[in-house]
Amino acid sequence: MHKRSLTCLALVGLAFISIHSTAKAAVIFSTYNNNDSGTASPIHNTSGKGLAFNMPSPLQPGDTTSYTLDSISLRLSGSILSSQIVLSLYTNDGSNTPGTLISSFTPTSAFTLTSTAASYTFTTSSAVTLTAGTTYWVTMYSTSSNTSGLSWKTSSPQPSLYSTVGVSLFGTIFGTTTNPANWTNTSSTVYNSLTVNATAVPEPGIAALSMLGILGLVGLRRLRSRA
Repeated sequence: MHKRSLTCLALVGLAFISIHSTAKAAVIFSTYNNNDSGTASPIHNTSGKGLAFNMPSPLQPGDTTSYTLDSISLRLSGSILSSQIVLSLYTNDGSNTPGTLISSFTPTSAFTLTSTAASYTFTTSSAVTLTAGTTYWVTMYSTSSNTSGLSWKTSSPQPSLYSTVGVSLFGTIFGTTTNPANWTNTSSTVYNSLTVNATAVPEPGIAALSMLGILGLVGLRRLRSRA
């Protein structure tokens, strides 16, 4: 009976691991509320904009040690090429403005903006880990001088809840140069549509059930060695 219980324990734990071994990305923060009715921000080579989000401490759910940033999505319209969009992730400095460049974003596929607003997804050029109690800036400007070539849309009303895992909106930034680290104007209350997708590490439940599977296997080996 003891051997049968250990076998079941091992099989349940390992089956769960097998099914969920590929961790899944989820929306951890979003200012998009299924509409583009708010004030849009024109983006070009002398007009850049950024939004910051803050990771909670401790991270949620409770067994999460960090998050892996998978992608971000923005609501955009205009006429320029995706190659003219400069989208970046920055640390937060002592003045609560963009500090050090962490990574650049690239679109999942090349595109040309149109007058119809749509969601566009971007991924980082290198792996990024989001840690507890840390603020991150997503900044965007364009290499184009076309003042109507890129419009970053905004939802109005805003979502009643930006995150289900405690991630909060930290603030905004805009500037007139192509170096977000030099931007200082934080007076804007226009929270453009930004969605952050990330994967919890470890994925909730996997660590505990992995341990169950391991303990079950260890127990089985010990029983067999005695047989």
